[in-house]
Amino acid sequence: VNYLTPALQAVEGDAESQFVTFAVPADLLRPGSNVLAVEVHQSAADLLQPAQPAAYWSFNHPVFPWHDHLGTNDFAPVGGNVVIGPGRFGGGASNSASATGYLMAADSSELDYSGPFTVGGWFAFGAGTANRAVGLEKTGEFSLYYTGASLNRYRFELNGVYVQDPTSGTVAGQWRFVVGWFDGTNINIQVDNGVVSSAPANPPRPTSSPLVALHLAQSSGGISADELFLYKRVLSASERTAHFQNQLGLNPSDLKFDFGLTAIAGQLPQLLSGPASLVRRAGENAAFTASAVSATPLTYQWYFKGAPLVGATSSLLFLGGVGPAQMGNYSVTIRNAAGEVTPPPAMLTVVQAPALRAVLAANGQGCVLGIPGSGVPGAIFVSSNLVDWSELVRLPALLTPTNIVDTGALNAPSRFYRLRLDW
Repeated sequence: VNYLTPALQAVEGDAESQFVTFAVPADLLRPGSNVLAVEVHQSAADLLQPAQPAAYWSFNHPVFPWHDHLGTNDFAPVGGNVVIGPGRFGGGASNSASATGYLMAADSSELDYSGPFTVGGWFAFGAGTANRAVGLEKTGEFSLYYTGASLNRYRFELNGVYVQDPTSGTVAGQWRFVVGWFDGTNINIQVDNGVVSSAPANPPRPTSSPLVALHLAQSSGGISADELFLYKRVLSASERTAHFQNQLGLNPSDLKFDFGLTAIAGQLPQLLSGPASLVRRAGENAAFTASAVSATPLTYQWYFKGAPLVGATSSLLFLGGVGPAQMGNYSVTIRNAAGEVTPPPAMLTVVQAPALRAVLAANGQGCVLGIPGSGVPGAIFVSSNLVDWSELVRLPALLTPTNIVDTGALNAPSRFYRLRLDW
């Protein structure tokens, strides 16, 4: 939006291409380019109809990528062995019995689920399918799959819990309508509008994993799909029946939307908290956190001693079983559409079991104590009988080893030392 533009016009997605106009507060705009965050809602007329799916693929188009009819979540082939052929209704997709050929759609907000949701479609496996044949899956979130010919069941899995269709008898090439859903408490599966199987499960957690379809564990048998769908809600029994009978009647051109300006991304992220320095014993776990608020999406990147950490792109940085190699400064950069903020770095100190060394000084002037570089403060204590101890010297947080001379050892018949680290 240009700085001088007093208002913004947004085109509705309906067939008449009507307009809605709303004001852009000029005092929030800055010279040059401004990024706007806009919410999209269904119009009042559409609220009379059931909410549309978040994504829907019919595979009736003969050339990839196969478009999501209700958005931009396109399925593209991976591995080069995915083909379009006869489906349950019109065209269908098949992976040609290749474990390296499957469909993948990049992660998007429409494909992220944190509450009740429904996934499903029509699937058919080929003769000899072994182990696991994925119908629809987002790694770390959910999986709707065929178990293979040995069990001959369809399963829906969420957070390590699965439910499976209780009936067998599926034969190679037979199209089955398989729906899995999470209702907030239980996961459920239903095949061909039959009996529903359920089990308690925890809610999903959105990941950045892509959506994958038609993925085999082994090159054996193959799997095909048609009329795939995803909803961010639980379908009613009548809606599942409508899908089963192919009477959904989706028509993307009939969708209507209205728009509302929610924010102008001219401000940097507002930092709420940055990482705090930590001290851990060797072998313990460590975790740094940072948080910020923003009108537009945030991204995170963690650094160790100034170098970016691969895959460390969330608000939490977890380090398992730390050792001396992980000791040092950690920092994070938090970005939004307007720019980035970097809170002060935090220090991870890893303390190992100290190894105090004592040897007589070469000049005979006392005892030399070898102090390890632990990174935390401490103290040296001395005793002549291993019962009564007194403090010899306080130690700062040393990062490198150092030596201290105890001249009191010259006239002592025996001398014992103890090193204490404090944090």
